[in-house]
Amino acid sequence: RPARFSGLHLHHHPATHAPEPPTRTHPRTHRPRPRPRARGTPAAASAATQSEEASKLVRVVSMLQSFDISIEDCGKMVKRYPALLDLDIPVDVDRVVAKLTAAPIHMRTAKEVGRAMRNAPQIFHRFKEPGVIDRRLDFLIETLRIPAKDLPVIIAARPHLLWMDLENARRVLAWLTERCGVAEGKRRGLVVKVPQVLLATVESLDVNAKF
Repeated sequence: RPARFSGLHLHHHPATHAPEPPTRTHPRTHRPRPRPRARGTPAAASAATQSEEASKLVRVVSMLQSFDISIEDCGKMVKRYPALLDLDIPVDVDRVVAKLTAAPIHMRTAKEVGRAMRNAPQIFHRFKEPGVIDRRLDFLIETLRIPAKDLPVIIAARPHLLWMDLENARRVLAWLTERCGVAEGKRRGLVVKVPQVLLATVESLDVNAKF
């Protein structure tokens, strides 16, 4: 029995091939997607380095302040001797403190130790050779007869005496006796008052003596 479709006639034609897609008159434009930044980029490496340097600075400054060194002096020390940032804390620090507070130097306070650190930031690396330090101490005690009470004072003021050129120091002592007439007994008092004299050269002393 024929279906009623209100006069609409349906014609069925079997498809012989798939219909073609409509032709585009304008090519499609592709917007490039932003690529995520890789973790190993130079910018990321630079940021990591800056963060590590900042962490080292905080650690070193905190250590120096524990020896009664002001924040301003901490900054000056790091600027003058950047190798402070590479200290092995507490190993390098403990080595210096142990030497300065033990016999024969006998520094009694953190402030005294801090003064030595402030006046010679390279002390942390110089103390890696204990034999060098011991020979200089022997020179100060046995040759110059520096009193025990004065030794920590002059070391705090001029820690460089602990790694000075011994041959140069002997030439300076001879110059004081021969050129200036300073007797051996009085050289000790001169060194206690002006310890840096042992770090000078005979040539520079000759120039200053002329004035």
